[in-house]
Amino acid sequence: MLIAAAHTLTGSVPGAADWPRHHILERAAAAAAAGFDGLSLHFRDYLQLQGEGRTDEEIRAAFSGLGLAVPTVEFLPDLPGGGFDPEAVDAAFAATLALGAGSLNVGLDMQGACPPVERLKQDFANLNAQARERGVTLALEPLGWGATRDPGLVAEVLDHAGEGPGLVLDVWHLSRAGTTPADFDAGRILSLQICDAPDRPEGDVLHDTMNRCLCGEGTLDIPGFLSSVRGFDAFPLAVEVISPDLAAMPLHEAARLAHDTARVTIEACGGETADGKDKRPGRER
Repeated sequence: MLIAAAHTLTGSVPGAADWPRHHILERAAAAAAAGFDGLSLHFRDYLQLQGEGRTDEEIRAAFSGLGLAVPTVEFLPDLPGGGFDPEAVDAAFAATLALGAGSLNVGLDMQGACPPVERLKQDFANLNAQARERGVTLALEPLGWGATRDPGLVAEVLDHAGEGPGLVLDVWHLSRAGTTPADFDAGRILSLQICDAPDRPEGDVLHDTMNRCLCGEGTLDIPGFLSSVRGFDAFPLAVEVISPDLAAMPLHEAARLAHDTARVTIEACGGETADGKDKRPGRER
């Protein structure tokens, strides 16, 4: 399932004063027209739709009417001093449940401060306990900086949290951390994210992560990333291109380019092609 990640079609970059420049329903229409199977929503998109007076049933119908699934919700970061914002947690859980999404993506040590491991473990365990009470599945995203660039620590965090949580693996973050999907528990993977970038970081980490590029326009080993995940095309596969250049494009052009460049990359890996046929040996259909 190829999906447009929450930040890819906003028309602005995270943290910008005009984020998001394009309304979520406009983004959804562009994603559907481009050929995406679904999209991920930021929980703030859900709050906007609620604020406009739409019911949960109407919100679900808006996406299903376009033929789009919503398998993941973005993005719940931890606070600089530890823990999570209670209002953001409530909103993110509500969005995940209302949309019927399979997982909610979560970031730990977003500031890159590398706090004590026990604090990170307990923060995530507390969040997971709340999630399980509400029926929400958490997907921890290992980052390209800070504590969660270490697969061993990520494993400790997940094990300490107990049942329920899994992983969302992003080729950009793993590349910058010097890791691969093989460094993580394959049984924990819930979804994948792809984009491209120069082989070497450009500028500081904030500049680097905000200046990604379309699949095939950089030098990341996207085929190697995907091929190392057995049955990768069975997972929600999000195209997450955070880029001022893409954001400046007309919405439908940005959606088409994001979709088409990703599809070419997937075909190169032997995964599902644009005609819907799986070309890997033994999996024709």
